[in-house]
Amino acid sequence: MGVYDFNLEDYISLARRLGADTERVEVKAAAQGLPKSMAETLSAFSNTSGGVVVLGLAERAGFQGVPGFKARAVADALAQMCDEKMEPPVAGSGYATGGRACRYTPPRRRTAPSGSGGTS
Repeated sequence: MGVYDFNLEDYISLARRLGADTERVEVKAAAQGLPKSMAETLSAFSNTSGGVVVLGLAERAGFQGVPGFKARAVADALAQMCDEKMEPPVAGSGYATGGRACRYTPPRRRTAPSGSGGTS
């Protein structure tokens, strides 16, 4: 499963079978709003080959939806954090789905083309 062809329902099924999230997909309950560890998670994904963050699912509860999860509010807080509190700002793609979960995919880190960066 590639990061950029991510299917939430397929991932939830996989995570339930594994009993854990994966190296490229991080699940966070976000029951009380945006988790404090979110900037660290996005930074790690942004500095490697990327990844997906799924908010509103409780790993400890078998990857069930978090009761009362406010997907739109958490997605808005995430967008604000990416724009205002990360240096450099992180831009990616995200969406909120039916109050059940929201997903955010930081962009892949771009590497300089070979041969660039030298003196002319």
